Amino acid sequence: MQTAATRSWLWLNFKIGALSVGVASRLLLFEEAMVREHQWVSADEFQELLTLAQMLPGPNLVNFAACAGSRLVPGWVNLTALLLLITPGALVAIMIFAWAPLANPHVKELFRGFAIGAFLLTARFLWTLASGLKAGPQRDRQNSHAATHKIIGRYGIASAIVVISFYHIPALPLIGSFAVLCLAWEFLF
Repeated sequence: MQTAATRSWLWLNFKIGALSVGVASRLLLFEEAMVREHQWVSADEFQELLTLAQMLPGPNLVNFAACAGSRLVPGWVNLTALLLLITPGALVAIMIFAWAPLANPHVKELFRGFAIGAFLLTARFLWTLASGLKAGPQRDRQNSHAATHKIIGRYGIASAIVVISFYHIPALPLIGSFAVLCLAWEFLF
């Protein structure tokens, strides 16, 4: 794993914090910069950092940036980068809720459009994760079998998000049900 240049890491966090909407889009921007553009980490290392961030309590994006930054830059740079990541979105949210006429039907439709856009970006992120798991020619049938299970599990999670979004179902029971189903699928089949 390479170390990131201080200026590049700070700029990346500010750019992602200021110019993107939705968690999925931000994680894709991190992946593009860290894996493809700067090659600070490999694709496998990126997935490990993402998994660790999702296991920690709190917002995944902030957890991811903190985990990645702790491996790539000194502590003070990481803290500064986190502030640059969080501050622009927080300021925009404060301004919107302070001045936007949220009772206006046109404003409500605008925010509904944002929600649909965030859903589509999340769906794209899940699709990217699921496509990366496709098994190529395998010597060992068992590895191919495990990869197929992972793909089916990812598509199951993506389907759950679609159902939650379109039918306004409470997310917690559905996600809990799918978690149990995915665990059973992983260990029983």
